[in-house]
Amino acid sequence: EPTTEPTTEPTTEPTTEPTTEPTTEPTTEPTTEPTTEPTTEPTTAEPVVLYEYQYSLNGQDKFYLSHDPRGFEQVYADATLQRRGKLSDGNFTDWETITLDKVKSFTVATVDGGYTNPKAAFDAQGVAYAKLPLMVTIEDEFGKITLTPDNGFKANAIIGVKGDTNLDGTCAADDAANVLIYAAAVGAGKSANICDSDAAVAALGADVAENFVYFLSDVNGESENGGASVAGGTDASPLNAEDAAFQLIYAAKNGAQGHADWVADVLGEDVAPKYSLEIYNWTQANK
Repeated sequence: EPTTEPTTEPTTEPTTEPTTEPTTEPTTEPTTEPTTEPTTEPTTAEPVVLYEYQYSLNGQDKFYLSHDPRGFEQVYADATLQRRGKLSDGNFTDWETITLDKVKSFTVATVDGGYTNPKAAFDAQGVAYAKLPLMVTIEDEFGKITLTPDNGFKANAIIGVKGDTNLDGTCAADDAANVLIYAAAVGAGKSANICDSDAAVAALGADVAENFVYFLSDVNGESENGGASVAGGTDASPLNAEDAAFQLIYAAKNGAQGHADWVADVLGEDVAPKYSLEIYNWTQANK
């Protein structure tokens, strides 16, 4: 049989497509735009158009001696005067504590009568002791402002006669007797009150009345808190026979002379408590 030679199919070599090298686009460096610093417009503070004031006392009731001729404000060494400004746009500044030399004038006076010192206020009342509401008047560059009980200022001056234990308006032997009775009871460990005036308790409140009578009777200490010691302040000031003895000396000299000075005639400058000594020194300097 004839043979058929196997045919060989021509092979097709795989074709290699020409490669195209990736082209690198020229890069453009980012440009930095010159920066413009934000400009700060100068600010103009709004002007103050008036001031509001607060006068804070250490307690609403302050005890005074009836012979004190100094202004009420001189006794408030621990008081704080604050103010804030009202700006022209209606906003307010923060409260700040200021001294009295920051205002043109500063006066504490009684609401009724406008008396500016304890002696004048007491003498005008014609009573054995007095409780008088106070007001504060401040004058600054914008005018005058008055702080009263009606707009939030609440403080009272409670004024009495030094040595007047029974609150009858004089210092006499019966006051000394009351002090001795009180001191004996306390010394025996009994509970006792130096104030025996129901009228004073009704007018002042029991605690204030008790402390007030103690203040008047404690002639060599003038404690305003029932004789208790105060941390960082006054030492304990007991009400005892020494006070009664000084009351008797005052009563005798006042009766014989028609007048007696607690410092010059009775206690002496070494024994006189701070308040009485301040009154005495001021009086001597302002004769």
